[in-house]
Amino acid sequence: MTKLKYLSMEKDNSIDVIFLGDSEGKASFDPVTLFHNQGISSYNLCTNFQWSLDTLALTKKMYQYQSPKLVVMETNFFLTTLRKRRILLAKYLPIFNYHELYKEYLLYPQSADKWKGFSATNQVTPYTGSLDYMTTDNSYYPVDAWTLDYMRQVKEILDQHGTKLLMVSAPNPLNWTTSKHNTLQEWCDQNNVTYIDYNLKPEELNINWLTDSRDGGDHLNYSGSVKFMNVLGKYLQENYELTDHRNDPAYSKWNEDYKSIFGGAQ
Repeated sequence: MTKLKYLSMEKDNSIDVIFLGDSEGKASFDPVTLFHNQGISSYNLCTNFQWSLDTLALTKKMYQYQSPKLVVMETNFFLTTLRKRRILLAKYLPIFNYHELYKEYLLYPQSADKWKGFSATNQVTPYTGSLDYMTTDNSYYPVDAWTLDYMRQVKEILDQHGTKLLMVSAPNPLNWTTSKHNTLQEWCDQNNVTYIDYNLKPEELNINWLTDSRDGGDHLNYSGSVKFMNVLGKYLQENYELTDHRNDPAYSKWNEDYKSIFGGAQ
C-alpha cells in the first residue's frame, strides 16, 4: 500500500514514533506539528477503516524499515466488528483488506510524503450537539474475539522489539461513549498498557467544536489536530525518552518540509 511505500522512503530507523489506527487517527496524528514543537520524528500509518487485522499486518511490515521506540494507537479501530468473509479475503487476497482499495497499489509515489501520512484539511463542519457525552456508565462496549486475538499478537510483536505501546482516544463527541472507554480501559489494564482518553480532558484540549471538526464531531480538521498534537506532544515529551531532532543535521529535511508547507512561517 502507498503508506508503506512512503514509509520505506524515510531513512532507515529514523522514525521514533509510529501512529496506527483508522481514520480517527489519520485525521488526528500530525507528525509535522509534533516535529516542529517537540522535535519528535513520527509517521502516521493510520488508514481508513483500519481493522485489527490491518494493524497486525502494518505492525509486522513497519519493522522492515523502522525500529520505533513507541507506537501510539488511536482506539476507534479496536471496537470495529470484523466480518469473516472479509477476513478470509484479506488473508488470501490482501488487496481487499485495504479499504483505500486498489488505488493504493496502482499509485507509486516518487518522493517522500511531507505530511508523513497525516490527512490535513481546513474543511469545517460544526458539531452542535451535547458536550456532556461522557456520562456515568458502567456498561462495556462489545469487542470482537478476532480483534482481541489480533491485538494479542500485535502486543507480542511490540514487546519482542522493545517498542512501547500507548493507546489514545482522540476527541469525538459524535460517536465516542463511556461504554467504549470502559472497554478500552479494561483491556489496557489487563495488558499493562497506558491509555489516555482525551474525551475526558476537554479543558486540556480546548477544542472548539464549531470550528475544529471537518465533519460534525467525528474527525478533527487541521486546526483541531494542531490543538490535539500540542497536548499529546507535550505528554510524549514528558513521559517517554524520545530524542529532540530539531537541531540534528540528519533531520534537516524535516525542517525544510515544514517551511515548504507553511511558506516559511514559524
